[in-house]
Amino acid sequence: MKSFFDSIPDTLPDCRPCFYINATSRTQTVLIRNIDSSSRERVVFPGQHLVFEAPTSALSVILTTERNKAIVTDIIPCRQLRATNVSTSTKSEILPITQ
Repeated sequence: MKSFFDSIPDTLPDCRPCFYINATSRTQTVLIRNIDSSSRERVVFPGQHLVFEAPTSALSVILTTERNKAIVTDIIPCRQLRATNVSTSTKSEILPITQ
């Protein structure tokens, strides 16, 4: 499985670490869009933290699973999810986001 870092082209100059927490009691899917005309996604369970790297121009689309349906519950610009203090130990916890 490719990691999210492997899937971002080197030509994108504005990639930054981002941080999202699923603070709900439901499973969510985070879709990262506007990355080289494609999107990435990752399932985030209740209470789980997701650290990923994305261009600040990308969008995070949050889908929440409810009654066997995925409902768009939020659209967040990645620039609002920027992590300001990512240490080397945190970078090892960055989860892969698959295509």
